[in-house]
Amino acid sequence: MFTKITIMAELKARVGNTNYAAWHIGLTHDPQTQQIYRQETENQDISRWTTWLAASLPDAHGIESYFVDRGMKICHADDDLVSSRDVYIYIF
Repeated sequence: MFTKITIMAELKARVGNTNYAAWHIGLTHDPQTQQIYRQETENQDISRWTTWLAASLPDAHGIESYFVDRGMKICHADDDLVSSRDVYIYIF
């Protein structure tokens, strides 16, 4: 599990000098299923896929909002997110 500050720092490092608009960000309880869905159903390139386990659902939403506000494309979860389960942030 990672803190909000750690995830944001690692995410920024992963994106590097590329344009945020070239990336997708999303939240899920099941990153493996999301990865398969994005690749096989949506035909998206997931070669840059990276996932972090967030400390809480509010932290995950805050991180997602921060990067969407800076141009990342949001991936809407196909599952209902609840605080009682682990939540993952993913980018690709």
